[in-house]
Amino acid sequence: LALAAALILPLASCAEQQADLSSRIQAQVRQEMDKAAQKLANEEFQLNADGLPAASISPECVLRIDGKPLPLTAEQQALALQYRQQIQAIASEGMQLGLQGAELGVGAAATALGGALSGKDAGQIEAEVQARAAGLKQAAAQLCDRLPALMLAGQALAAAVPEFAPYASINDKTIADCRDDGQIDLS
Repeated sequence: LALAAALILPLASCAEQQADLSSRIQAQVRQEMDKAAQKLANEEFQLNADGLPAASISPECVLRIDGKPLPLTAEQQALALQYRQQIQAIASEGMQLGLQGAELGVGAAATALGGALSGKDAGQIEAEVQARAAGLKQAAAQLCDRLPALMLAGQALAAAVPEFAPYASINDKTIADCRDDGQIDLS
């Protein structure tokens, strides 16, 4: 009995340290995500098109190409705002998915340690982690479902501001690729 207690106490301490480390990692990730969200809300979005100078849309909906602002009517500014809002929403959701992914990784490590301590086999531990990951995969698929609205907003802005047309790069192939492999390329 004394030998069992001597073995269990270090394992319990290890589990506590794992939980503390998990909490610290999650807090750090959240802090970095908060910084990224502030940056997203307050900085210009950079847009690229092959062989062309960079473009950007500011939070005030100033559209720049090669650093030079384009004169926009009120209607064009409203379209630029809609496009920016679509990008911001997708980026924001993507950041939340990143946070959930980081939490999943930390949780998977804790599950593996806890499972090992409680005598679960690798298959049981993997099943628990996969169950948690399924929700994340579904959320990523929903992110791809937001791309058609971004495509339409880009097309509307390109129709109103022809200089913007090469930067409205989201198309049906981009959407299909996202749905096939879960990757979004907004460049």
